[in-house]
Amino acid sequence: MAVSLRRLWKRLVPRQRRFAALVRAGNAARDRQDWAAAAAAYGAALALDAKHAPIHIQQGHALKTLGDAAGAIAAYRAALHLAPEGIEAALHLGHLLGHHGDRMQGLKLLRAAAARGADPRLSNAIAELERRGFDEAWQAGEATLAHGDQDKAASHYLAATAEAPADAVVLAGLAERLYATGSRSAAAAACRQALALSPGQPQAETVLALVERDDGALEAAFTRLDATLKRHHANPRAWKAMRDLRGRMNLGIRRRIAAERGVRAEDLPAAFDFVCFGTTGTCNASCIHCPTNKAETAHAPRHPMPMPLFEGILRQMAEHHFSVRGQISLGLWGDGLVDPMVVQRARLARELFPEVAISVNTNGAAYNPQRHRALFDSVSQIAVHLESLVPDIYGKLMAPLRLERVLPKVEAILRDFPGKVYVSVPVSRLNLAELPAIRAWFMERGANGVAFDGLSSRCSRDRTTFDRLSLGASPIRCRPEQVSDCLIVDCDGTVTICCMDFERREPVGNLARDSLIDTLLSPARREVLDLFAAGRHAERETCRLCYGDPQTVVA
Repeated sequence: MAVSLRRLWKRLVPRQRRFAALVRAGNAARDRQDWAAAAAAYGAALALDAKHAPIHIQQGHALKTLGDAAGAIAAYRAALHLAPEGIEAALHLGHLLGHHGDRMQGLKLLRAAAARGADPRLSNAIAELERRGFDEAWQAGEATLAHGDQDKAASHYLAATAEAPADAVVLAGLAERLYATGSRSAAAAACRQALALSPGQPQAETVLALVERDDGALEAAFTRLDATLKRHHANPRAWKAMRDLRGRMNLGIRRRIAAERGVRAEDLPAAFDFVCFGTTGTCNASCIHCPTNKAETAHAPRHPMPMPLFEGILRQMAEHHFSVRGQISLGLWGDGLVDPMVVQRARLARELFPEVAISVNTNGAAYNPQRHRALFDSVSQIAVHLESLVPDIYGKLMAPLRLERVLPKVEAILRDFPGKVYVSVPVSRLNLAELPAIRAWFMERGANGVAFDGLSSRCSRDRTTFDRLSLGASPIRCRPEQVSDCLIVDCDGTVTICCMDFERREPVGNLARDSLIDTLLSPARREVLDLFAAGRHAERETCRLCYGDPQTVVA
């Protein structure tokens, strides 16, 4: 018995030595990055003794580097079979399967290994494979949606949702795509996942509101969009959704009012393109071609619009869900910044209509940074009226203002309202030559745009000054919808059909006396719409006197 053991020992020792020598050779080849030699040496060693999991792992590394994915997978599988609790083999096998075999099987291996022990490499590998699955499904969804196959696209987006990382922005994007395919319930589920991760996420809130709207829950959708826009005003998708929602809600209200009053629903506007408030009747300028502060407008009120009147009009608009497609403008025949309550008015307008552009009209002379910088969060635009950068010409056109006093205030507005300053330049014979310089000056200082507007006669009976400045005017003839879709209210509540009726000769209502609905249905307003539809503008004194130049294009 002792003799047989000695013989067995003699046979085993050389074999163990050969195994060890082959492993050393494999390690040396690995260190010098001779992967073929390393794979061969490790394979020979394992032929002598296949029960060493670490050597299977090393062979797998070498074969993987050589591009032999199948051989590497077999090596890692062998290692995992020998050491089922090991992390290393599971990590590399799961990663390799995920990229060259069964991705779900690879994820299963990685997740099982992660459950046995925390290793950041495992979590990174899992995240990588999940992201890969998400990317593939997302790209497939985009491709099929682009070809109009909504059902197939929806299935891809659903697969992407199952693979999506715990990222509210990603999930909100998926919700948007699912909604686009008509998968409302899946879109809502993705929104709720996103909101669980990031409460108030604006894209998810907007898509969820759209689902609620489509399901008929208009009030719930409105509440959600209103809150979203108040938190994240710069959200064009939500703006559009809110305007559409107001339109749907307004239709029901118009139909009810029509039935109550015996009129047609279409007799009331569904929305306004433009709402302009004369928040004050006072202007600090008396421009040469403007009736303000001239004898012909001496009868017009000069006081600020009472705040209860302003608020009452806005709240009636909101209660009836009138959408405003264009803007709510503060400042009509007086300067918007002269109004002592301009900040409060802008805040109220923003609160009631978070989706609407709010503009304050000014020549800049009244700008007070300490008081007016507070407008920044409420307004979308400061509309600056300026007619020249040449002191003498400015003095003639915009008396009694002086350029050297006003220009520093205009520059302060440009600094305090970056990206929100829009410039209006009425073009006349006096400033025609300097238009390119005016545009360059403002754009260099960050203006959002410069418009060169055609000069208007502003319905003046005496056209002497206008004709002297005009480049070649023609009659202005508005279409009916230019009246029906606008609301022009002066500081005492007087409603006119146009912002050019400076003398207020032909009002169509008064909101200090009548409700908004009564005013919109007034016989005077109806008469104007009928005249315009028939092309009988000359029967209105203001329209008969309305002339203007075309828009000037500056190269």
